[in-house]
Amino acid sequence: MKKLSIFMYSLFFSLFIISCSSSDKTSIDKLPPNKPLLIPHLGDMGDNLLIDGYLINDSNNGLSPLPDGDRLRLQWSRLIDNDLSVIRIYRYPESLNPNPVKVDSIRWDNEEYIDRLENTGTNPATQTNWHYFIEVVDMTGNSTVSDTVNFTLINKPLLLSPEPGDTLISSSQLSFNWVSYNTNISRLRVLILKTNDQFSDGDLNYKEYVWHFDESNITENSEFNINYTGEPLPAGTYYWRVDAQGAMDENLNYNSGSKSEERKFIIQ
Repeated sequence: MKKLSIFMYSLFFSLFIISCSSSDKTSIDKLPPNKPLLIPHLGDMGDNLLIDGYLINDSNNGLSPLPDGDRLRLQWSRLIDNDLSVIRIYRYPESLNPNPVKVDSIRWDNEEYIDRLENTGTNPATQTNWHYFIEVVDMTGNSTVSDTVNFTLINKPLLLSPEPGDTLISSSQLSFNWVSYNTNISRLRVLILKTNDQFSDGDLNYKEYVWHFDESNITENSEFNINYTGEPLPAGTYYWRVDAQGAMDENLNYNSGSKSEERKFIIQ
């Protein structure tokens, strides 16, 4: 009888352990994260376009080029899952047989990524149609892949004058001189900007729109010179640059362009 009791106790204990083990397995999260939504290029600083109630600017226009170097900034909508562990960034040049390359892995709470492009083999940083998608991974290892967005960097306009740090007595003396080396461009936009702390984001110091002028009469290797025609500028520090917008693609989108360097000038 004593031996039977010990046997029954051992059997009960074994069944309890198996039951707990089975319960643990069935409780493992097998549900993948919600699909992330990448934001395509939405427009450019100076466009009369509202994004979430704000005029479009350099901080909210989706996949876009940056002024310094051959860089593209990728953006996506806020991720809603609360158990994510990592975001993986993938890129590939347009091809009949794409071979995506993992560019980086970043924290799960990011909403944008800056890709520093380099010339590699047959795919130069500029004049290549780059495609991007991201993969979000949760704590259990489940993952979901986003949609795909694309953009082509073109050659940057070369600024001539004003030179960096130039000081002017008044904005009536202000004129802008630059060279464009691109073909198949739909627009060159001269922009005047000023700093605004509310647009700062990490290593990106977004600036506030002041004025722009659009030039659409463009030929290859053209030099341009335009005078400032806006309201008198108050004394202060300003920046100028030229944005190049490529031609419309087959889907009627403007998914190519570049931004020149940004140069500081001062109005006394």
